Amino acid sequence: MKPRLLLPVALLAAAGVLVAQNPATQQFRDKGGNLRIWNLTGHEVTFTPDGPLNFNGVGSPLFGESKSQGVTLQGRSLKALLKPAAQNSYELQSVDLAGDVRLRQTFPQGVRTLETGSLKMESRLGETFVTLPGRSTLVQEGQGRRLELKSGSGGLSMPPELRSSEGRFLGTFQGGVEATATEPGARRTASSQSMTVGVEGGQTSVAFERAFVLESDETSAGASRSIRLAGQSGTFQFLGGGRGNGNPLRQSEGDRQGGLNPFGATEIKGPVDIRIVDRRGEEVRTVQAKAASIVYRPADLTLTLSGGVEYDVSIQTPGRPDIGGEGQSERLIITFTPEGRIKEYRAVAGSAELKEAPKAP
Repeated sequence: MKPRLLLPVALLAAAGVLVAQNPATQQFRDKGGNLRIWNLTGHEVTFTPDGPLNFNGVGSPLFGESKSQGVTLQGRSLKALLKPAAQNSYELQSVDLAGDVRLRQTFPQGVRTLETGSLKMESRLGETFVTLPGRSTLVQEGQGRRLELKSGSGGLSMPPELRSSEGRFLGTFQGGVEATATEPGARRTASSQSMTVGVEGGQTSVAFERAFVLESDETSAGASRSIRLAGQSGTFQFLGGGRGNGNPLRQSEGDRQGGLNPFGATEIKGPVDIRIVDRRGEEVRTVQAKAASIVYRPADLTLTLSGGVEYDVSIQTPGRPDIGGEGQSERLIITFTPEGRIKEYRAVAGSAELKEAPKAP
């Protein structure tokens, strides 16, 4: 076993770090001005000649910052490995933080905050992994959008270079998961006991492995749409539009020409319940249905409900008779316009094709 040395202050200074000795103002920082841990009531630094610094500290609370990584942290106890970076500078290689934890990560398009009782963060295999063993709240904000995830436990991975990550992450969350995404003109909520969320390149992917409810309310240029989906499992790919605006259900303002764009690629297994209310001016188009599964195909703008479908559809226009009906079918196909309006409903049961041309009387 290689020797582990508890460094005296003189050797720590030679290694590129400075330690304040006054118990009332204890802090640890590197000479390069990159990493600092302060408001400490006690701490210890251990050095291995060919490895990172091993830091243990407590505070009420303590605070820390790694400028190059865009990370600030807060907690009551911290165990960390600090790896050498630029000359006389160090970065966080791994973190074990407990007690009223708050971890903040900044990136070019926004900021991500984690609040929890304890967490572990480490860099390995070209990724940074965060483990959340207890209840936590994750908030990611930027460019007018906000995503909030509350869960009983979870974990996420992200690029090690957080400053250039553009907010990318992949997270799996369990135990009373609640997600809320907001931006001007749109609010979406989801709840389940298990949820996987991925954000990358202006796209958001969501997978539910257990029963879930997803609701969306949007408004745009005199139009509005509300959607409620409930199923036993499902996968969604929400596209951010031509400008990479990260909006799960709408394109960018320039692309959608004032309309509401339908879902990204979607597949839901059931039993499934869906309700869509599509308003433009005083006209209201509504569909409420139950089915065994739902598939949305962006290429042809169709939402297909299959298997024991029960439906109730209507189109209400002031000054004109209502159009609609209810029934049962094998499939219900809803077609949208490129702007996201409901264009038509089509219920299909059996085959409507003629096998043989009728004979003349």
